[in-house]
Amino acid sequence: MNKAVTYNPPGTEWMERDFQMSPAIHIGGLVWLSGVGVLPQPGESVESAFNRGFETIQEILNAAGLDWNNVIDLTTLHVDLPSQREAILKTKNQFITKKPYPSWTAIEVKGLWLPELIAEFKVVASADKV
Repeated sequence: MNKAVTYNPPGTEWMERDFQMSPAIHIGGLVWLSGVGVLPQPGESVESAFNRGFETIQEILNAAGLDWNNVIDLTTLHVDLPSQREAILKTKNQFITKKPYPSWTAIEVKGLWLPELIAEFKVVASADKV
């Protein structure tokens, strides 16, 4: 049996402390990231908020010794997918640039953990380069 390893980059301590969850957990050959919520700051564009979300994912991947080339699955949850479609495509394509591209599912949802969130991103990565 494989022993699980968790990754907690600086600034994510609240996840374990307040919610008993890890930003990422590695077991077997896969690294599962917790969802990263997207909350725009006052006056911030959706695209900029998405960019911050993807940068957070990048920091968690880096803490695990990985990068976007290790990502094999991306799920994006949106409270208003039609109005966010262009921004998510543009942002995603700035971070995911090499083949083989991960699978991707974009889903519109009624709501997320906090009512102010506009989206949440969920990633699964392979510990091996793909």
